[in-house]
Amino acid sequence: MSRLARSKKLNKLAINKFICIYFDEKYPNDEYDISIQDNKPFMINITHKTKEWNWILYSTQKYYDLLNDIKIELFRKHLAVYKIQQWWKKRFYDPKLPFIHKYMNKQYDAYSTFV
Repeated sequence: MSRLARSKKLNKLAINKFICIYFDEKYPNDEYDISIQDNKPFMINITHKTKEWNWILYSTQKYYDLLNDIKIELFRKHLAVYKIQQWWKKRFYDPKLPFIHKYMNKQYDAYSTFV
């Protein structure tokens, strides 16, 4: 998955989490499409799925800051996990470390039985 796709996915997760917090997890999301315009002024667009009417809620700076805090939290978690994955990958495939030799020998033995 590309960096842009991961960023879009995390942004979407942050927006979904914000919507759940904003509407106290009681808002009927199966009847409405909720989208957020992240620019100034901060707006929440609510569109009914079957009828042709829209609502637009203009939110305050407080909710804009809440959305940004949620995004920062999710991106920090993601980057922490990504750093751990990269560190483990670097350590695991380092031939200088003794524990990797047992694993590599098992893989070679398993591969030699198939050939």
